[in-house]
Amino acid sequence: MLHFKKRLKKTTIPSEFIKENYKISQEIANIGSWTRDLANEKIHFSDEFYRIIEISPENFKGDLEEYFLLVHPDDLDEYKKTKLKELKGIEHEVGYRITTSKGIKYLHEKTRAIYDKNGNPVKMVGIIQDITTHKTVGNSLREMEDNSFTKKFQFLVKESWDVFEIIEADGTIKYISEAVENVIGFKVEERIGKKVLDFYEGEEREKLSRMIEETIKEPRKKVKGTLVLKSKTGEEVYLEAIMKNAMSKPSIQGIIINFRNITERVEMEKKMVHISTHDDLTDLPNKVYFKKKLREQCEYADETGSKFALMILEIHDIRECNCTIGINCENCLLLDIVKRLKEVLGDIFLSRISEYKFAVIVQGIKTDEGYEKLAEEIVEVLKKEFIIDKFQINISANIGVCIYPDDANDSISIHKNANIALVRATREGKNKYKFFSSGLDIQYYKEFVLRNDLHKAIENNQLKVYYQPIVNLNTSEIIAAEALIRWEHPDWGTMSPDEFMPLAEESDIIIDIGKWMLRDVCSDYKRWIKNKKSSIKVSVNFSITQFSENNFVGNIINIINEYNLDPKFLIIEITENIIISKFERMMYSIKKLQSYGIQIALDDFGTGYSSFSHLSSFKVDILKIDKSFINKVMKDKTNSLLTKTIINMAKELNIKLVAEGIENWDQLLYLRGQNCYAGQGYLYCNPIPAESFEIELDRGKCMPSFANNSSITKLKDRRKYFRIKFHQPLEAKMTVISFKSKNINVGNTKVLIKNIGPGGLLYVSNIKLHIDKDISMLFTTNLLGIEMKFYGSPVRIREKNGLYEYGIKFKLDEHERTGLIKILNQVQVKMKKDILFEEGSFFSGSPAMYFSLQN
Repeated sequence: MLHFKKRLKKTTIPSEFIKENYKISQEIANIGSWTRDLANEKIHFSDEFYRIIEISPENFKGDLEEYFLLVHPDDLDEYKKTKLKELKGIEHEVGYRITTSKGIKYLHEKTRAIYDKNGNPVKMVGIIQDITTHKTVGNSLREMEDNSFTKKFQFLVKESWDVFEIIEADGTIKYISEAVENVIGFKVEERIGKKVLDFYEGEEREKLSRMIEETIKEPRKKVKGTLVLKSKTGEEVYLEAIMKNAMSKPSIQGIIINFRNITERVEMEKKMVHISTHDDLTDLPNKVYFKKKLREQCEYADETGSKFALMILEIHDIRECNCTIGINCENCLLLDIVKRLKEVLGDIFLSRISEYKFAVIVQGIKTDEGYEKLAEEIVEVLKKEFIIDKFQINISANIGVCIYPDDANDSISIHKNANIALVRATREGKNKYKFFSSGLDIQYYKEFVLRNDLHKAIENNQLKVYYQPIVNLNTSEIIAAEALIRWEHPDWGTMSPDEFMPLAEESDIIIDIGKWMLRDVCSDYKRWIKNKKSSIKVSVNFSITQFSENNFVGNIINIINEYNLDPKFLIIEITENIIISKFERMMYSIKKLQSYGIQIALDDFGTGYSSFSHLSSFKVDILKIDKSFINKVMKDKTNSLLTKTIINMAKELNIKLVAEGIENWDQLLYLRGQNCYAGQGYLYCNPIPAESFEIELDRGKCMPSFANNSSITKLKDRRKYFRIKFHQPLEAKMTVISFKSKNINVGNTKVLIKNIGPGGLLYVSNIKLHIDKDISMLFTTNLLGIEMKFYGSPVRIREKNGLYEYGIKFKLDEHERTGLIKILNQVQVKMKKDILFEEGSFFSGSPAMYFSLQN
């Protein structure tokens, strides 16, 4: 939410300072730079580059062919080869000459590749440095070698920024040029007679020692390296050193070391690397840096046997800030967000990987509770109000967490799984975090398939409307029906709206589905009138996305008019969170719908927001008590009291009442005792196709079943082999390895095995899968201290208390089945002795408790 108090002041973006500083640094260091786009061959040169080659930008086209004309003919072929290598993203370092108006210049060029998110090179970034002075000194040295250090040479050496040093085999410095004071601050007398290694520390000392050893062992080889030395003032100086063994030369009898200060060049290269691997605004590592860091972290975890967590954090509601009061506000807000994150995370790695997404790599925490605590701290600190130039801004965040190696086996899978967890966290609401579990992966695969297929569901005639009767609880007369959509998917079978409508709501396809469904309901209702069926009302569910459609009410009325129907037959069901989210707009639409005689039903009442306090202002016609209250009405005094309160409140407000989810006679008798007028549920009738519902309409009544729970059909035991029923469920890991003859990799999910035999097993899961012999599953568990694996396909399913029981038929040959029978015989013996449960992964609680703990 934004509270406008003052006009926003103009804010300077930090990247401007970085770019200006970068330009000045190039001028000081006498270094030019260029960027080459490998896709379109366009090259951008810095101002310093043009100064070095002594050509103005107006007189230079900026392509390679023109630049080749400047390169010395003797160096051209070699230089062209490096440019060809660049197209493949191959980095290089090369020296060459160019011809300018003032003569020959010696240049040193170094490049670095920049990659896209798939690891493909997209750009080359390079620098050139004018090293003409250095080369001139070198050439003069060779020309005067026979002159035994003439005065001219002595002057050049003294004034040079290159230091010449001669050491003995044991490292004692026997000669050093006077330029040493210019380069590292030491006077000649402070170095002569000292051991050269004494001026270096740690790794740099070891590196120099290795270079000296290599020079002694290979006299003809020039040994090159970069060293870091602390100057006399304590500053770190980067030295480029070249060693040559001249022990055999009488006039020298030592190792010649030529070194020069390349600190400015190194710092420039570091800046270039930093710019290519860090975010312009926040200066956090960017996605390229993050992916590299993540790979390294996985490798380290593999080598050390340690674990770490990846958290993907997404910020919401920030785009509204941009649209309302400008981009500068958004930038300031992002900087404040980063500041708060750093306060919570400290030294923990934080990266900005996209506009509103951040990645956190957490190591050093040993428990899941520790990761959970950190996620909570991040959410809490971002929930607090931000003040940006006196504007009050509130944002929300969601976090997906994946732990390595528990739930991933490489950098790609942990990144993918953390994003899967983020999607789930976002669906649960604002300021939520979710840990990845392998069960999410199987569910994600299912959703991935459904999301892709949903766009063709209407045109392929796969959607169907089912109807569930709403009855008078005292007379069992059918007074209305709720229209419920089903998707008859060719691979996943008939699916309820809970399985695919959340996916439809992610895009505008929910609007197309809603219009299709209303037309189908109108078509059915028109047929019922024509066939003189009982005159009832029909309720249809609508989402906030549909309500937000332009001319929502007009579109509904137009569809009803297509079938020449009176709008009064229709009841529109909405949830209270839809009304709360856009109250004024929703109340306008509700009043307009009611003006046509359409009734409004408040669905799932009591599950969200402050239901009771808002009820009087909702102006709805019907109140539907959520089934979560009805399910516990006989078991929980609080639920019983709340249900009674809702019924009495509805009566006082003159609102019609419908109880959802009536599944047994105890619930029905309780509701009758409270004078609840109407209800629906499995005790009366499941949602059924239109053709079957017409038969119920002909009867006029829908009587409650005496089976108490008609939703669960008892399955006849058709097993060929015996089954062992465990006293406690056995924990196992399940994965789908192939579907419709296509191999897939969707990770594992934990399940509980209730019984097992030579022919198959029965397991419980919180994930709903289609029953199809073309689904191949793999189960892994531990029994009798042995890891056991079973392959099979689902043959039956039933829902029980919100979980799903699956019957699995094994895919075994007779040899494998015989081996399994022997093991199961041992299991039976140990079960009789009550010692089995010490030798397997058994769970002592209920399946509901187990899956609650998993979540």
